[in-house]
Amino acid sequence: MREWGQVPRLRGLASRVGASTRRRAAESYVGRALGSGEVIYLIAPTGYPNYGDELIARTWLRHLTRIRPHATVILDCHNPGPATALMGDAHPNLRVVDTLWQLTNHAAGIEPDAPWAWVGRAVLDSGLAPRLSAGIDLLHTATTIHLLGGGYVNTVWPHHVSLFVGAAAVSGRSGARAVATGQGLVPTVAEPAWTALATALGTFDIVDVRDTPSAQALDGVVGVRNSGDDAWLALNRPQPAIYRDETAADAPGHGHGVVLCLQSDLTEKFTGYTEPARRRSPGSCTTPSTPGRYRERGSPSSRESRDTTTRSRSVSGPDSTAHASSVFVTSGSRGCPQGRATPGSARDSTPT
Repeated sequence: MREWGQVPRLRGLASRVGASTRRRAAESYVGRALGSGEVIYLIAPTGYPNYGDELIARTWLRHLTRIRPHATVILDCHNPGPATALMGDAHPNLRVVDTLWQLTNHAAGIEPDAPWAWVGRAVLDSGLAPRLSAGIDLLHTATTIHLLGGGYVNTVWPHHVSLFVGAAAVSGRSGARAVATGQGLVPTVAEPAWTALATALGTFDIVDVRDTPSAQALDGVVGVRNSGDDAWLALNRPQPAIYRDETAADAPGHGHGVVLCLQSDLTEKFTGYTEPARRRSPGSCTTPSTPGRYRERGSPSSRESRDTTTRSRSVSGPDSTAHASSVFVTSGSRGCPQGRATPGSARDSTPT
């Protein structure tokens, strides 16, 4: 009987030893490099579902599974139920919420002229949205706040500026790194939304866009890099070297290849690309092009009535990890490497 009485004590001792071992492993250099103690808060229009949005979200989650398997990853999206069903297996420590999207949509109804101002206050004072206080508290635990790429902040959805303002407000208080990758901002929102967006982006550690017009819109406003659509990250399994600082590309925007983009959400405002005829040298497949121009042609029609437009442009090779190396690094500079030429997005229109 005396021997049997020792069993619970031995089990307790083993449990304490195991907990101590796990804690030491988590606090080690390797543990920190794999994301132990890290809370990565992703913001994306996931769960509608749209093919491009789901591809981008799953690609980042799978990427984080490789480089930050021990991190807690929170995906804030407008449809957490479908997103959980679609993305639940993409990262071992994934949680899905809709905190910022609920705040954004609510503010658009109560303060339509400047909804981002209310969201910026609400994320710092959960008393303004007590039903979402638990989600707001969770947002403040983030060590990195990352707005994934896409074309969901433009004249079609100007109230989505609130997502960036909310992220900037929380980052300013908590000290979390704020990053945005693969953003498509054209046609750009009008004032006062543009000033609110530019001010928020000015506090971000990394601002990265997917196309030349978006980069031109932010030129001189914030430090911006143009490394292409986040969907490129899906094409390659990153090599270990990209998780550290890298030398910027010698000649970003030059290379071979043609990307065909089919997208219907902004066709009424997109006048297309001009493709000057030019004799190609043997073996060359680069197609010269000039940036697309957008024009106002009235309010956007419904998603179902929009025609599909075809765009092509020359790009450098599909280096799918152009900006991934700078978003989640173990040490060194926070700067984003100079980007490659921008491929078109594979996204369809994003719902409100």
